[in-house]
Amino acid sequence: MSHPLATLASTDVRLQVRVGVYAVFALVAALFLLALHLVPAGVSHRLLPILLMGDPSLLAFFFVGGMVVVDRDGGVLEALLTTPVTLSAYMAAKVGTLSALGALLGVVVAALAASGPVAWWLLVPALFLTGLVAGLLAFVAIAFWQDVNRYFLFGGIAIIPLFAPLVPFLSSVSWPWVQALPTGA
Repeated sequence: MSHPLATLASTDVRLQVRVGVYAVFALVAALFLLALHLVPAGVSHRLLPILLMGDPSLLAFFFVGGMVVVDRDGGVLEALLTTPVTLSAYMAAKVGTLSALGALLGVVVAALAASGPVAWWLLVPALFLTGLVAGLLAFVAIAFWQDVNRYFLFGGIAIIPLFAPLVPFLSSVSWPWVQALPTGA
C-alpha cells in the first residue's frame, strides 16, 4: 500500500495534466523564450532572472489557490476528512507538485535562454523553494478570500512582497533595505 502523500501527489499530477496545467506551463515557457529571443541581448540578460524568479511564484500561487477552491467547491476537501489523508499531506501534494513543475519550467527556460554558465546547484533549489513559499502563501490567502475572483484580485496584491528581491534587477536603486536582499548583495 502506498503512502497517502504519494497517492495524493500522483493523483494531483494526473489531474493537472487532465485540466491542462502542464499545457499552460509549457505555453508560458514558450512565451518566455520568445520574449527573451525578441529583446536585445542586454535586456534579455536582465530579464531572464526576473522571469525565472517570478514564474514559479506566480504560477504556484495562483494554481494552488485555484485548485484548492475547485476542491473545496467540489466537495473534495469534505470527502478527504473521511480518509486517513492529513491536511499537511494534502497541502504538501498540491504545493510540491506545482513547485516541482515550476522548477522544471524554470530549468527549461534557463537551459534554452541563458547566455553564460548557470549555477544549477543553486538555481534548481531556488526555483523549487520560490514556488514552495508562494504555494504555501496561497493556502493562507485562500482562507481570507473564499471565492476565486477575490482570491485572484487580492491575492495578486498580497504576493507582491515576494518580489522584493527583484528590485535590484529592475533599477539601480541603492536604498539600504535593497542591500539586505540576496540579489542586492
